[in-house]
Amino acid sequence: MRTACARTFEACVALSLLTALGACGADGGRAVQDGLADFEVLADVEVADVEVGDVEVGDVAVGDVAVGDVAVGDVAVGDVAVVDAAVVDIAVGDVAVGDAAVGDVAVVDVEVGDVDVACVPKTCAEQEADCGAVSDGCDGELDCGGCEGGLVCGAEAPNRCDAVCTPTTCAALGAECGTVSDGCDGELSCGGCEGGLVCGAETANRCGEVCAPATCAEVGAACGTVPDGCGAALACGSCPSSESCMTAGPTRYCVDPGTGSTGGTDVHTKTQHHTSTLLFNPATDAFNVSYHSFRIPSIVRTKSGTLLAFAEGRQCSHADFGNINLVYKRSVNHGVSWSALREVVGSGAGTWGNPTAVVDQQTGRIWLFMSWNAADKSQSGGLNPCTGAATTAVGPGDRPVKVSHSDDDGLTWSSPVDMTATLQPAGTAWDAMGPGVGIQTSRGPHPGRLVVPAIRRNIYSDDHGATWHYAPLPGGTSEGTVVELSDGRLLRNDRAVGSVWETAKRRWLSRGSIEGGFAAFAPHDTLYDPRVEGSSIVYTTSPHRIVFLNPASTAERCKMRVRLSYDNGVTWPISRQLHDDLTATQTCDLHLGGYSSMTKTADYHVAALVERVEAGAGNHRGIELHRFNLPWVVDGTPEP
Repeated sequence: MRTACARTFEACVALSLLTALGACGADGGRAVQDGLADFEVLADVEVADVEVGDVEVGDVAVGDVAVGDVAVGDVAVGDVAVVDAAVVDIAVGDVAVGDAAVGDVAVVDVEVGDVDVACVPKTCAEQEADCGAVSDGCDGELDCGGCEGGLVCGAEAPNRCDAVCTPTTCAALGAECGTVSDGCDGELSCGGCEGGLVCGAETANRCGEVCAPATCAEVGAACGTVPDGCGAALACGSCPSSESCMTAGPTRYCVDPGTGSTGGTDVHTKTQHHTSTLLFNPATDAFNVSYHSFRIPSIVRTKSGTLLAFAEGRQCSHADFGNINLVYKRSVNHGVSWSALREVVGSGAGTWGNPTAVVDQQTGRIWLFMSWNAADKSQSGGLNPCTGAATTAVGPGDRPVKVSHSDDDGLTWSSPVDMTATLQPAGTAWDAMGPGVGIQTSRGPHPGRLVVPAIRRNIYSDDHGATWHYAPLPGGTSEGTVVELSDGRLLRNDRAVGSVWETAKRRWLSRGSIEGGFAAFAPHDTLYDPRVEGSSIVYTTSPHRIVFLNPASTAERCKMRVRLSYDNGVTWPISRQLHDDLTATQTCDLHLGGYSSMTKTADYHVAALVERVEAGAGNHRGIELHRFNLPWVVDGTPEP
């Protein structure tokens, strides 16, 4: 078998023959053909340093050429340079190459000179050029046009139509510090932070404080797991086996459900819980106007469990008259956190006061009773603190009874309706609802009755507020509280009028019913009173527990004390000072105490609103919120 090299050489020989044929003509061709007959073997042929100059081959016709067996030995081809070779019109006829054996062929240093190839210009589209001038790739230039629609050629990339990039600013990005992209492949330096703040402490490129994780004590968690305020969780332990970990916002605490509904003989052994905060703050709370003081609280729990806390917002001073509006806040987590200040009513420049709320737990409607007087009226005369104009003492009809209601859990309120003709005794001059809260009865001949305390009477409804009536009381008292006793009767626990109070300096109590009337009021020796409003609620019905709160003093509005009665208010064997981290004298020095209002929360706590005088100049008044449970009240004392 012939090698590839042999076959290559055969072709070379054939080409040589063709060249010879063209040079020699017909006669020479025959001579070459005759010579081939004797060409048997070409061995050991060495071709060295062959230089082929300008060779031009014209029209060559090659006829039938038969190449027999050719054996080519070792052929070495040295430096071959082909320059400017043009081959034109070569016609090769039938060429038969027989067996040719080509030996080793080495081709070294072959240099091909100038060979011209025609250049094909590129288009704008091929180069993705939208605009401007670009090379066509063949020493020419293309004009790719311009841009439309406000676009600019080369705004972002060469020969492309784009919008001009406008760098943004630190302010537009809300960046206070550090470096940020300007949106145009550049970088903005937004400065540093001052006052000990750190860039990116909480949010990228914002100045903030380095987050300090809260503790379980700081968030009021005695059990469970709560956020630490810095993205992690706090494990605050577990409760004793007989108690459950209750949740109220971030707060977690242990409670025995039995202490909230049916009671229990071991309440004194359970976990205590008590927190407080300034709920109505004259320094920060405002609605349409800012307020000098907040006074006269009322708090109720709605059918859904929402807490509604009401107060008088006194615009110009802490006085009882002038521009006073009824404002409130809502809490949907048992009083742990609260909404911003809202307004029930504030029209005109007169006084909307004495909020007294009652909830119909059957219909869900919340009723809010109130008293009103014009800007030029007051209880006993004096200068209007807002206008400086003189006021005159109210006369009959000058202090009407008004009532509003809410059917959406306290989100909105109806315009107050005047109920004076129905609910105020004829000839009444100074009058006041509550203040505080009303009740809905669960016992007696009229379960579901709504009862609202007012001066010298109880207002009531047996048809869910479709109609209202009042039942008179014996004289000698003014602002009062009302609770239902275990036998279905009602207990009024009232503030005595001046001359009566001077005889005992105590709370005055009376028991009775709407239909049967009430006994004469009498002072209770245990219940000290500095002649101020107090608050009462029934905490549980089995055992029957009444909670009462007022200043335990005969001289000052301080020393606020929570008391418990288990025998319908006859005795009050267990009590605890509300501000338990202070001495009684300190509560007076700090002016902590005054009017109050209480309700029981859905998580077995008492939520209590309590007035206080704010520190500093101005004699401003605020209202605290205290949350405490029954174990805190008994404080380790076994219940009777």
